[in-house]
Amino acid sequence: MNSLVLQLKRTVATAILSVLFAASAGSGELPQVLADVAEEAFIYSYPMLQNYQTLYRMVVKGGRNTNQFYHRSELLDASFTTIVAPNNDTLYSSAWLDLRAGPVEIEVPDIPLDRYWSMQFIDLYANNISYLGSRDARSGRRVVAIVGPTFSGAVGDGVDQVIRSETELVFVIARILVQDKNDVTAVNELQNSLVVRAGEYHLGAKPTPLAFPMYDPDSLATSEFVDVINFLLTLISIHSDDQEKFDRFSRIGIGLKLKVESGDIDPIVSAGVQSAMDKISSLAKEMKRGCNGWSAISDGFGSRKEIGGRYLQKAAAANIGLYGHSRSENISFTKLKGRSGERLDGSKSNYRLRFSKEELPVVEGFWSLTLYRLPEVLFYKNEIERYSIGDRSPDIEYGEDGSLEILVQHLPPSGRAVNWLPAPSGPFVLGLRSYLPGESIQKELWCAPELEEIKVTQQDKSA
Repeated sequence: MNSLVLQLKRTVATAILSVLFAASAGSGELPQVLADVAEEAFIYSYPMLQNYQTLYRMVVKGGRNTNQFYHRSELLDASFTTIVAPNNDTLYSSAWLDLRAGPVEIEVPDIPLDRYWSMQFIDLYANNISYLGSRDARSGRRVVAIVGPTFSGAVGDGVDQVIRSETELVFVIARILVQDKNDVTAVNELQNSLVVRAGEYHLGAKPTPLAFPMYDPDSLATSEFVDVINFLLTLISIHSDDQEKFDRFSRIGIGLKLKVESGDIDPIVSAGVQSAMDKISSLAKEMKRGCNGWSAISDGFGSRKEIGGRYLQKAAAANIGLYGHSRSENISFTKLKGRSGERLDGSKSNYRLRFSKEELPVVEGFWSLTLYRLPEVLFYKNEIERYSIGDRSPDIEYGEDGSLEILVQHLPPSGRAVNWLPAPSGPFVLGLRSYLPGESIQKELWCAPELEEIKVTQQDKSA
């Protein structure tokens, strides 16, 4: 279904809804009530739908097994085009855990304290339910058991930590820092040492195969999203804080049988969905906080407790990017424009980012500055194969006063090339990531400095 057809459906739905509103003026405005319920339900469900898209793409279309880690074993470079704004700092391992047959254990090898790593656990609500990693400041092998909402028994011997999930499926993303290309092999060994054990608590029982409903992003922007949510509800324990919501959601067919007996309400639900998408898109454009032209998303990601009842913020964050970290693990900043207000462009200006000693990001993990070419938001192919620069970059030079200058430009700078982040001869965007950010970053008291712009002359271009 193309976007034109989808827009036509929405227009027709809105028109039908208007007719229904008029026809029901003396009957309690039932269509408006249902449209409001659909809007609320879609906002609540939007992160779950985006999460399901990943599940469907990996497991159904990609043929991945559950309860098994899959590794990205090489550092990404300019040839990688699968995901926008890729990470050049860490190698990834990920797994979908199926807890229906009992707890699943993950054995983590001994990872040195001086190497950043994290393991993020995300439930079907798209909540960050737990983390392992450098934040624990402990070394040695460890075993963690992840248990589902219906499990009430005891976990096995030798388990160091138990993580309880409100949902029977859990997505796990492990990230391990890579110092440089020579360090990849060592990280691969750590990745291959991640072990998943499942089903041992039920004599090797395996869960029955799931009948996944088809994922169609266009259809999910209509009343058909109800079918996906009802499938997910078979794998979810509804939290007491949300029960009242689901009681309302049942009026459009979510969870319980449809309580409304008046004809086909599909146009009404679709109109409510469209209203929800308008609110989600609008807030997504506004929720980035900024300082010196840098913007960051620090709301909408986290645990159920951290997000609280801010469901619209959570949906807007998922609209910008899925699987964002809790702010205690990572906060990232982006910059599209320079001091002049013009878009960053290597054909027009050279740029200098100067941190005084006091302005350097305070982190317990590490920080990095990455450049992406536009409009693709992908790495820029360059002669020194450098896509990011940061506190762990080899040979980076600091000033005698502890300051740091990073030169972002198309042509190699004269001198201090170790501090050079190559830029295309065209538009680009910068991303500044902080891992295990300090209190000043978490509390939004810290701000990255503004970029200094030096206009490129014709002589510079011909040099």
